Amino acid sequence: MSGLSEFFQKHSSGVKENNRIYYATGDTQKQVLENIKKARKVSKQVYIIVDCIQDPRFRLDAFAAGASMLANENDPTIIEVIEFITTKQQQKNGKYSCPVCNMSGLTEDSLCRHVPLYHQAEPNVQNATCPICSAKKFSYNSFEFHLHNMHGPLEGREEPTPMFAAFAWVIVRHPETKRYLISNEPACIAGNKPNYWLPAGRVDAGETFTEAGVRETLEEGGIKVKITGVLKFMLQAKVVPRIVLMAEPVDLDACIPKSIVDWESCGSFWVAVNDLQKLDRRADFRSADPCYFFPGVEDGELEVYDIENDSFQALESMVSSLTLKTLPSEKDYISHVERVWLKLKSYYPKDAFNY
Repeated sequence: MSGLSEFFQKHSSGVKENNRIYYATGDTQKQVLENIKKARKVSKQVYIIVDCIQDPRFRLDAFAAGASMLANENDPTIIEVIEFITTKQQQKNGKYSCPVCNMSGLTEDSLCRHVPLYHQAEPNVQNATCPICSAKKFSYNSFEFHLHNMHGPLEGREEPTPMFAAFAWVIVRHPETKRYLISNEPACIAGNKPNYWLPAGRVDAGETFTEAGVRETLEEGGIKVKITGVLKFMLQAKVVPRIVLMAEPVDLDACIPKSIVDWESCGSFWVAVNDLQKLDRRADFRSADPCYFFPGVEDGELEVYDIENDSFQALESMVSSLTLKTLPSEKDYISHVERVWLKLKSYYPKDAFNY
């Protein structure tokens, strides 16, 4: 890893007990995986970093073997994480221990960062007791979800969920390499392992679909993007819109995917369309949508539609307005959606609504 290998090696001296960081290397993929497993057997508390994995099958295998983070080449954010692990994570005034790996000396804030950083690629914690508030039952049966939304810095927690639900999915294509941005989802929401999906998420209060798409792509994929069009309009139960947007990086010279494992994702990378064939559609994805959209866009079978028109702007205005309101009943939300949906169908072809 250019510019970072020396930094890793400085803090990585083998797999002895209580080492904070181990930089897993090897001449072959098999050797790398063996070294990850050896390090993980020594301690649950060692942070295992592997660099520059662009093979989607190998990424999942590395996480399964016990890797903590898959570092993308030249990602400068990694250095801050290593400094946190080596100098800031455990403090003399830290009174909490991680219920997963038993690391002690953690403050509330460092525990809230430690758990996703170290354990987000692992299965849901079972039978955990929150070391901060002693809770044993959690929303969505997830200790990670509880910790993220109930403790730690307020600015790090999820925004309040609007009554009106709307979702933006984003297909990000690199125009030069013709690769697509794909994320490893947190294991706790993706079938107990960091399976693949698109940058996507719920529209926050007052946001438009395009604003939500830009935000989610930065949070989950680490890439600043501009929305260039729309691929699909989907509507669930007449009231929940899901919009699939098309995007590309704002700056091609600064589009290093996210390496850092946190609440939003376990990192991301640029995947070649043909490499999706190495994956099992049912077992290796949170949902296999990338297998439909990436080849469809690349082969020209899916059309990218414009968003600079009155019907799409009406959709944007509707979602930014409804996510700020609490209407008397679901029928009131449906009536708003129906009016805008009819306008969309009068402008876009039928294929824009089929998926």
